[in-house]
Amino acid sequence: MNKKLPRPIRVLIVDDDKSFVDDLQRDANPYRIILDHAMSLEEAVEIMDERGENFFSGIILDVICLKNKDQKVPDESFLAK
Repeated sequence: MNKKLPRPIRVLIVDDDKSFVDDLQRDANPYRIILDHAMSLEEAVEIMDERGENFFSGIILDVICLKNKDQKVPDESFLAK
């Protein structure tokens, strides 16, 4: 392992479009950014509870996303929640 490289930056991304997140991860790889993907707000809260809020350097939120894991249609009130 090269000790001169900076530690990767971890970012939580909440988006219901997996292919978008996969594409964004490919763009982020050269910058040593790791995206931890949550498909819904409920899943994001679980990840934050599990890892702690200091684990992530930032959060990316989709404007219209799923609030619950079992939801099928994105909810416009997602961001306000």
